[in-house]
Amino acid sequence: MRGAFGLVSLLVVGAIIALLFAKYSIPAAQEGKKAQDQVRQYSGRDDDGTPAERTIKLDAEPGSGPLKDLVVLSVTPGGGMEKFYGLRAGDKITAIGDVDVATLLAGGNDPDFGREMLAQEGFSKKKPITVIRDGQTMQLPSASGAPLSTGNPNPQNQQPDSSGGAKPSNPLQDQLNLIKGAGQ
Repeated sequence: MRGAFGLVSLLVVGAIIALLFAKYSIPAAQEGKKAQDQVRQYSGRDDDGTPAERTIKLDAEPGSGPLKDLVVLSVTPGGGMEKFYGLRAGDKITAIGDVDVATLLAGGNDPDFGREMLAQEGFSKKKPITVIRDGQTMQLPSASGAPLSTGNPNPQNQQPDSSGGAKPSNPLQDQLNLIKGAGQ
C-alpha cells in the first residue's frame, strides 16, 4: 500500500514538473526560434542558411549607359528572395527602400553589385522594394501584391519635376541627388 501511494505521488510530481516545463520552456523555445529567424535575415541568409544574394540572378536593363533598374532573370524556388519579396523572373526592380536603383548604384552598370545591394540594403534590413511587373508598379513584400496607388495621399509634400508636373518629395532621395551632383 505504501509502495502504491509512493508511486502515485511520484507520478503526480512528474506531471507537475511536465506542466511547468510546458508552460515556461516551450514559449521560451518559440521566442528563441523567432529570434534565430530574425538574426538569419539580418545576416542576409534564408531559412536554410544560403546567402540571399545567391537565390536570385539579375541583369541590367538592356541598353547602354548607367544602370536604371535591375531585371530579375531567375529566382531560386523557396529561396530567400522568393519567400520574402515574392520576386518572379521578368520583374524590374526600380527602387530599394526609398532610394531608386540608379542613385543607389551611383551610375554604375554592374548587376552583381546591384544584387549585393538588394541583399544588404533590402533583404537584410527588411526594406520594401519597388518593382514593375506586367506593366504595373508595385511594392514588395506586399500581403496582397496589389499595385501601388498612383495618387499622392499628402499633396502638400510635392515639388515640381523637370517636366513641370508634381512629384512626391523624398528627403533621402533629395540628399543623395545633392551628393551625387556635388561629386560631378
